[in-house]
Amino acid sequence: MLRFLQILLVCIFLAVHTQAHTPTKAYKLLVFLDTECPLCQQYSSVINTLQKKWEKSIPLQIIGIFPSRFVNSTDIEAFKQQYQVNYVCVQDKHLTIVKQWKAKVTPEVILLDAKNTIVYRGLIDNWYYELGKKRREPTTHYLDEALRAISQKQKPLVTQTSPIGCFIQQ
Repeated sequence: MLRFLQILLVCIFLAVHTQAHTPTKAYKLLVFLDTECPLCQQYSSVINTLQKKWEKSIPLQIIGIFPSRFVNSTDIEAFKQQYQVNYVCVQDKHLTIVKQWKAKVTPEVILLDAKNTIVYRGLIDNWYYELGKKRREPTTHYLDEALRAISQKQKPLVTQTSPIGCFIQQ
């Protein structure tokens, strides 16, 4: 019963917060994060940059999701402060959101339209091409290109990539 109530509270929080802070035809960007994952730490500035870049042209609600029963609100707030994250972040203690969207690693992004249909999912860019191996600079910016496409009322050319990162313990 307790687990059911916790799941229900997370779902209500996401529904209420999204409705209260975004227009009804908004896009949502789910960003699966882990406080201890070096890639999440490094990509925080990229998500911050994309948020600033697109905030005036796309009604976009970014939600950071921390899928772990070992991370608490203090840890999440410390992560937000250290990496200057200024979007809503929630703990997915029982992996409810992870299971709903079938997220596998952190960082992984899922871009949803107003009907919660997946527009794009996967990598933020191709900076990392294998776990522990990265390019000097990314050459393809998957999430940015998907956001550009929706800003032009088009479907992204690439709608899915295989994310690389820290595996979510399930």
